[in-house]
Amino acid sequence: MMFKYALSIASLLIAAPVWADSDPKYLDPKVILADLLELQETCQNMTLGQTNEEVFGILFTRSPDGGTCQFQNGELDDHVRDFLQEQNLAWAGVEGQDGLWVKAANVSD
Repeated sequence: MMFKYALSIASLLIAAPVWADSDPKYLDPKVILADLLELQETCQNMTLGQTNEEVFGILFTRSPDGGTCQFQNGELDDHVRDFLQEQNLAWAGVEGQDGLWVKAANVSD
């Protein structure tokens, strides 16, 4: 399970020094949504302030206030970025190059 999760993260985000090519699997919005929902569940299960180091040095951190988790040290896949900008979800979004964030599943607006 953790290996599958790490591969999912690796395809959502590519290490910043590497040119981020789009992954063809993210042409399907259902795949993007499924990965975002998995991230939301992972965020919910993290402790406040916890940081998980993923492949390629990408970090996934739950904020100390517990409301959101955010990635650092990666560049978001272009298809995922476009999806998030088009959908304008209340529980997931993007800021800057590597600012993919999700709200923990148990956090309401």
